Amino acid sequence: MEIFALDLGNKQTKLKSRKAEYVLPSQILNKSDMPQQLGSFGTRKISSYKVPFDENEWAWESDLAALKLDEYLQDTLMHQNRYQNDVFRLLANFALGKLATDFKEANKGIMKVIVVTGLPTDDYNSSKQLADLTEVLKGQHQVEVNGKTYTVRVEKVLIVPQPVGTF
Repeated sequence: MEIFALDLGNKQTKLKSRKAEYVLPSQILNKSDMPQQLGSFGTRKISSYKVPFDENEWAWESDLAALKLDEYLQDTLMHQNRYQNDVFRLLANFALGKLATDFKEANKGIMKVIVVTGLPTDDYNSSKQLADLTEVLKGQHQVEVNGKTYTVRVEKVLIVPQPVGTF
């Protein structure tokens, strides 16, 4: 079973597996908000993401800011119920899908993983926040990345207070 480490921060999303590490923005773009002349990403590091629970197709990855569509970008920066927010839920699924792209078994079957993530101390001390985040992450996730479907089953979620991640 693989271990996926996720840091779904307010500004950056940091991802790690035994095969790769990624630092990406914590913003996504609904592809329907893209001007037609930007219909193709060209050589930019931007991928298309879809999940079964949302009808939209989304753009995400490191060069998203280069599109200069700040007014259309959706982020997870909020003060209450962050882990119940639709954009956070999408970002969490996209993060799992992104890590899964490095593993053939996720494209051919169901990849079982353990997720390790951190929470700010205030959120970590809230049983509701812990439960909300666990609910978003645990279970089966099907994520389409650039037309390929990846299936990840999160068997276990380990949540640590963020200061632990500095060691």
